[in-house]
Amino acid sequence: MNFTQWQKLGFLRIGGGIALVVALACLNYSLPAQAQESKEAQKMDMQHTNWKTWCLGRFIIELPPEAVYEGGHINYDYYLTITTTPMEPPAFQAMLKKRHDELKAIKHRKAPVYLFDASVIKDIPLSGLFTFYSDPASTILVKLEAYRLMNGLSYKVVGEATPDRLGLATQGISDLMKRLAYRDDHEIPDRTGFCFKNGFFPDTGIKAELLSASFSFKDHPDVSLNIDTDVRDVDNAEEPLIKKIEEGKKEGGVAVASVKTLRKGDRKLDDSPGQEILLKGPMDSGHVGHGFIWEAIGLPNDNYHPQIHIDFSTANTYGQANGPSASLSDDEAIALWDHMLHSFKLRPTTAPVGSAETPVQKVKLGTSIRTGQVCPQNGIWESTTGGQKVFIREGENVPHAIVKSPVSRWQKLKGASSSEYVETTWVLSEYRDKNGKPLA
Repeated sequence: MNFTQWQKLGFLRIGGGIALVVALACLNYSLPAQAQESKEAQKMDMQHTNWKTWCLGRFIIELPPEAVYEGGHINYDYYLTITTTPMEPPAFQAMLKKRHDELKAIKHRKAPVYLFDASVIKDIPLSGLFTFYSDPASTILVKLEAYRLMNGLSYKVVGEATPDRLGLATQGISDLMKRLAYRDDHEIPDRTGFCFKNGFFPDTGIKAELLSASFSFKDHPDVSLNIDTDVRDVDNAEEPLIKKIEEGKKEGGVAVASVKTLRKGDRKLDDSPGQEILLKGPMDSGHVGHGFIWEAIGLPNDNYHPQIHIDFSTANTYGQANGPSASLSDDEAIALWDHMLHSFKLRPTTAPVGSAETPVQKVKLGTSIRTGQVCPQNGIWESTTGGQKVFIREGENVPHAIVKSPVSRWQKLKGASSSEYVETTWVLSEYRDKNGKPLA
């Protein structure tokens, strides 16, 4: 079975389309470096004595000691990318100077300058912040690049804003860099917040976040695990997993006739109800492999009940002509899957979820506000331009709406976006607490 046919059976990872993508590494489809060293499959540790706990976003999971983080990305708040690079202070300062010179040398075709400002973030000596136009030929968006050196790692955060919101965006990205904390791979914070590779953002829940993480297994080069979480919008619920799989089988026809279902049904992980399906069938290499999926639809605008997608597979070829056969039997694969999923749960914290004060309804449903004004009420606000629904917290500045605009084929080839930010009126349609949860 080829990649497209597996996609039809539900191996489609959730996410995308939110304003912040934190690219921790580019996951390519070559054989993982760790796996190249050991092509002879060894016995997987099924005793769980040396398994390690990983912190992923707001969740934790236990994985075998041979599990290796291969890469992933996160969306956090409204910032676009975060990357980490090993670096010492002299190299960090040299990198900032080089980046400043690069940006200063660029000429804008319409505006007097391309680079707005280059500065050190207040109270962070080893840092830098650049603001400049996203495109040398356009004045629609401004890009922000923030850097911070901590524990031998250079953290780079990139965001975008419309020119009229540059001041707010600058303050926001500066505050984010101040909150950023270093974290070892297996350090599990006890504060509420969001984990990512070598980093942690303490918070009480935000509007937009997505995490994607991929793992290989050192002594089992054919095995892979992918985990995705995504705080979805009100109207962005996916179909239940098993329904999607069954529809995919109908579309696949003869190509999926040899796929066997080992198990399927409802399965609740911690406080997240979902569904799983365990498949077995031919892979690109001609070998028979496993494809296990668990998904939860989640609750809208709920950081603690997001959409979740977990998939596990064997006999992966990673683009090689003669890929490996499955290194795990059916029983071994199911046992490994069951233990990993059993350990997947919301990370325990010292501040209990839902311990906020009793929500207050300060304005009536149907109240309208404009872009740029201060939001008077925690709730779901609906745009009168395009019908977009978002959770806005009381005291925050009301955002622009994101609307789709026609893009020609030539514009697409040039990389033009089909989305644009517009000022609009927002109407309160539903009350929420300060974490975006529906009121009881």
